[in-house]
Amino acid sequence: SNEDYRFAVARFLQSNGAKDATFLSNFYTGGFGQCRAVVIQPNGYIIFAGGEAPINTDPFDFSMYRVDASGNFDPSFGTGGRVSTMFSSYG
Repeated sequence: SNEDYRFAVARFLQSNGAKDATFLSNFYTGGFGQCRAVVIQPNGYIIFAGGEAPINTDPFDFSMYRVDASGNFDPSFGTGGRVSTMFSSYG
């Protein structure tokens, strides 16, 4: 499930630099991942991509997520806002 493969993404408030607790507040669940790219689209949607896998497992997935400006997953993008491709091994 998606809960096994997530990496952390945060948004910080410009006024004081504090983390915005309302933006993707429960996204990270403890797997291994590296967010490598972030794109903010003209319509305000945000795509972030990178590699991820559950802790101490192989293979590694390439995943992309799409959320709106409030941090809600875009259900029209892949499955529940996630598109993923599994690689057989990274060794």
